[in-house]
Amino acid sequence: MATMAGRTDIDYSKSTLAQGEDKQKGNALVVLLVGPPGSGKSTFCENVMQASSRPWVRICQDIINNGKSGTKAQCLSSAAAALKDKKSVFIDRCNLDKEQRADFVKLGSPEVDIHAVVFDLPAQLCISRSVTRSGHEGNL
Repeated sequence: MATMAGRTDIDYSKSTLAQGEDKQKGNALVVLLVGPPGSGKSTFCENVMQASSRPWVRICQDIINNGKSGTKAQCLSSAAAALKDKKSVFIDRCNLDKEQRADFVKLGSPEVDIHAVVFDLPAQLCISRSVTRSGHEGNL
């Protein structure tokens, strides 16, 4: 697992996620974003997707139900459908413990590589970000 400790100097276009390095093998990716609200998961996801030539789908439980909060089962179903369409997937939810990640890890196969990016920031920073942001889809 990679750890993102509040860095703002990242050139996302040079990321292997953006460059599609695994795409040469023909493999789709599932990238589990792990971190509390306010840690930068959605921002990271958006930046990589903008810099990438790889086809991505962002799965966010906060809006999966026609713009409203949904279920883990809906996230799993959407992820499986995207993978079937040969798209790579960001799982943009907290995924803080092993049990929360386990079903998403099962999406892996010889054709689907699983990765996790851990956002390990101080709790106070995440709280500060959460209370000052506006218009966030999760309303947190």
